[in-house]
Amino acid sequence: MRFAVRGSLRTVLTWTVGAGIAVASAGSAGFALRTLYVTKMRDTLALSYLELERITATLQHAATAEYRARPDQADVELTIKSGGVLEARRGSLAGVATLADLRLDKGVDGAELTVVSVGGEDYLVEQAAGGAPELKLWATNAARWLAGAVAATNGGKIYVLTRQGAVLYASDPAITASTYLARPLVQRFIEAPLRLGEAQFDDKRGRAWFGFFQEVPSTNLVAFAEVPRSNLTAPVRAAAWRLGLICAAGLAATLLAMRLLILQLTRPLETLVAWAREVSVGVFAMRTPATPFLEASALTGAFGHMVQGLLARDERIKILLAEQAQKIRVESELAIARVVQLNLLPAEGLPLSTGLELGISYLPAAELAGDWYGYCHSEATGEVTIVVADISGHGAGAAMFMTLVAGAFDELRRDHHDVPPLPLFADKVHRSLRALGRGSWHATMQAVRYRKGAGAIDILNAGHTFPLLLTGGAEPRVPAIVRMPSALLGDDELQFVERTVPFPPGSMIVLYSDGLLEAAPEGRHAFGTKRIIKTIAASARFESQDVADRLVEAAIAHLGNDKFKDDVSILVARAL
Repeated sequence: MRFAVRGSLRTVLTWTVGAGIAVASAGSAGFALRTLYVTKMRDTLALSYLELERITATLQHAATAEYRARPDQADVELTIKSGGVLEARRGSLAGVATLADLRLDKGVDGAELTVVSVGGEDYLVEQAAGGAPELKLWATNAARWLAGAVAATNGGKIYVLTRQGAVLYASDPAITASTYLARPLVQRFIEAPLRLGEAQFDDKRGRAWFGFFQEVPSTNLVAFAEVPRSNLTAPVRAAAWRLGLICAAGLAATLLAMRLLILQLTRPLETLVAWAREVSVGVFAMRTPATPFLEASALTGAFGHMVQGLLARDERIKILLAEQAQKIRVESELAIARVVQLNLLPAEGLPLSTGLELGISYLPAAELAGDWYGYCHSEATGEVTIVVADISGHGAGAAMFMTLVAGAFDELRRDHHDVPPLPLFADKVHRSLRALGRGSWHATMQAVRYRKGAGAIDILNAGHTFPLLLTGGAEPRVPAIVRMPSALLGDDELQFVERTVPFPPGSMIVLYSDGLLEAAPEGRHAFGTKRIIKTIAASARFESQDVADRLVEAAIAHLGNDKFKDDVSILVARAL
């Protein structure tokens, strides 16, 4: 009977513990396999991303090399006329009449490597230095140098598009200008707000694919890579099989070891039974047999610490993702506010019939600006009103008050048939700043009223930088300062000054904000009035836009590597 009971206990322990170990091992193995699969898949996708980044870097290098290898003389040279009309100086582009036909969505400058496709031909595009309205185009075979820069890997497909939608290179001939828009990866790129991303999709035969895209830095190129999911997951599946075999072998060894361990565990139980019998008859001399529970306890504690570490890492990841989402949201809202603010500025220039030529340069120092300018023309009276205002500081707060100034000007312009009363405008802005700014916000303003043939202009100044006036026919052509001391709008009392000054044909007046006057590199003097006057006097063409552009160029050269710390607004008006 004793042997039967002992054998039954061993059998129960063997089956119970064995089943428990088997279930635990199967669960652990499944978790390990899943973890391996997810980790390996993540690593594989990361390597694919790195491969795409290598390709984009190679494309950027290839594009740079192609630009450097172009000849000095362009195949096509175009001049940008009014309204974006293109006039050919050398060569021609079939079907291209305006700048919009080239679809240069980000503009062209000396730093950006831009490729366009026109009439089946590829061209490198460059705008003349200094912002001159000229374009140069060199014919190129984009497919040739792109093919030398990229190569499909893992049985995948590589194709390169421009941001304007031209197919420059495709490793698969089925990807053409008429088919690429239907590809899920291209649709994902169009919808995504990021410069790089990925997508998973099935082809017409039901095969799963992974796709990656990334914009090539400093170019208008976008690289796309598509790889069959089976090609990417083949190494992962092989690793999973290997791990599964190892787990199975480990389970068999564990069960064998467990059987041997049970044999060892039952012996102390037999001893305890014998000692229990002795206790029942009053014999208390006994000792506790050794057990492995301390080791199990240590193992449980170590596993607990590991789980706590994993939980802490997961929490940090969640926090980082939340911060990133918040940052993207804020940047998106700032971009929308920036567009709304730019819409408050005039969209069209003055007609030539006004007899006034207007040049404008507007450089916000931050995402949102505190400078504003506006103008209007009354067809009934022939009068032109030009206004520039500067809210104290810059950023979101200044932008809100800038909206109030623009709204007040638009309201008075509508109510007075495009001849807004300048003193009333100054008073309206002053009262708004006093009511909403509560003494913490101020503004400066300067307005000019001009009528063709009058030979004079009216100037209103409220705390703004003094305008510069050059009377027609004056020699040498050095502008004079029109000194008009006054107070800030939003101060204790409204104080402004008005003057009427001669303004015969050929005269020019320059209005500018203190962002230009106070532009200063680290450790050096500000740009200052003397440099502004010197720059205007040195203008060779003496046209309004040319003077405005030269002032900006001179200020940027003065700053060197530094940036403008305040918004810059420059309005130059010349009587024709």
